[in-house]
Amino acid sequence: MLHQFLQKIIDPHDTNEGRVIAGIIIPDYSQLFQEESKLAEGITGYKIMRDQSPFLKCLYPKEYLSDNHFKVFEATQNFKIDTCITNQIKSTHTAFVALDSLKSVLKIKKAAE
Repeated sequence: MLHQFLQKIIDPHDTNEGRVIAGIIIPDYSQLFQEESKLAEGITGYKIMRDQSPFLKCLYPKEYLSDNHFKVFEATQNFKIDTCITNQIKSTHTAFVALDSLKSVLKIKKAAE
């Protein structure tokens, strides 16, 4: 879609005066990374607490101390991760575009002004 849009700006009449080689829009996966890091943190905390019993159990989250609470936490985080993956992808408003010549760059710059 980006490729075709830029190609129409550069060469609207197909006269082969310039070409878009590639265009990629970078998606925003920040929410997905946050949910995955929460899951990894929870798994690490659970493993540490399971192997070594803490001195003050009242200071630690339930997910780290109880198998049932951990399973609920893990299922919830996996659901959030799946939701992030299946939602419509948001753009970061960043794209990488490869053009064949400086003339193509100038045409796009002129169209943007």
